[in-house]
Amino acid sequence: MNIEIKELQKKDFKKVIEFAVKGMHFDRYTENKWELDIYGRYFLYLELQRASQVLAAYIEDRLVGVLMADMKGEKKKYLSVWRKVYLFLIEKALSVGYKSGTDKYDEANQEMYSRYIKHNIPDGEICFLAADSTVQGKGIGSCLLKRLEEL
Repeated sequence: MNIEIKELQKKDFKKVIEFAVKGMHFDRYTENKWELDIYGRYFLYLELQRASQVLAAYIEDRLVGVLMADMKGEKKKYLSVWRKVYLFLIEKALSVGYKSGTDKYDEANQEMYSRYIKHNIPDGEICFLAADSTVQGKGIGSCLLKRLEEL
């Protein structure tokens, strides 16, 4: 199996949303396909806005994995006014409908990060790492991480 690591193609954004919905179990919060798509797109756009590196793993032009990372000192390559507007609108809607939905999650992550940086100086942060569940265990995540390390 030949895994090719290259830039994420825009045509594959929908597949990344599927990775997030399935892998992060967004469907535990709603079964509504429309809501899952809106929140999955929100998640994708949020991570794209944060990332300075976006790597994708392909097997025969089929997306099988993705890694998004925010590396210190690197320019954000995926900034978009449209995505920023979308994020703003969804965040406003979430603040009305789900006032404290992610507060505990964000607080726990911030606490862990605060403890970590007391003893470590990270080069960056992996924002999202996912592999297609139909090909997990084939080294896709490892290939993506190795490529990031090489950059």
